[in-house]
Amino acid sequence: GSMLQIGAAGAKAYNEMYLLRPEHAKAYREGDIHIHDFDFYSLTTTCCQIDILKLFHGGFSTGHGYLREPQSIQSYAALAAIAIQSNQNDQHGGQSIPNFDYAMAEGVAKTYRKAFSRRLREVVEDYLDLEDESEAIADIVARVEAATGEFARLESSKAYLDGIIDALVSKYAMSTEIAAKLVDRASKRSFKKTNGDTKQAMEGFVHNLNTMHS
Repeated sequence: GSMLQIGAAGAKAYNEMYLLRPEHAKAYREGDIHIHDFDFYSLTTTCCQIDILKLFHGGFSTGHGYLREPQSIQSYAALAAIAIQSNQNDQHGGQSIPNFDYAMAEGVAKTYRKAFSRRLREVVEDYLDLEDESEAIADIVARVEAATGEFARLESSKAYLDGIIDALVSKYAMSTEIAAKLVDRASKRSFKKTNGDTKQAMEGFVHNLNTMHS
């Protein structure tokens, strides 16, 4: 404890004499300003905020490897923990992610988008007793997305859902009523899947934070 106090005092004195401008050193010395964790001034960043939205877009490097942009809520949560751990091992002091909920929302949206496509395929295959409609459903979803500029969401637009319904009617010669029921069923199953994945992802995130070495 004594050595830490001596080292901190020495570091502050050095930083004040050699790293600050005279006017800033005077303001610091006289108490007009306060420099937080001044003993670490020349060593690392300290007490920073991480813009995780900017970090995730396009992927990022930890210094020990490159991570591509995440495509699901599970990956968003895992990479958030990695970003925190990597940053904490390179700096002193605390940190925060002020836009954590907005960043995770993108992961939830990507998870639902994939889930809807898969659940739509499943309900169509079950109803029509078909083996594999992966390509057909992927084509339908892609064409509706291109036509509407929308994609499947937790609260999908009417234009998007109507586009999917019309495409099913055209492709499989089913009634509009049946197509609407299948889309509704796929939407409900996608919500359930996404909700469960999100809960697991957040549980995993908290677990990682509690067990990571930093």
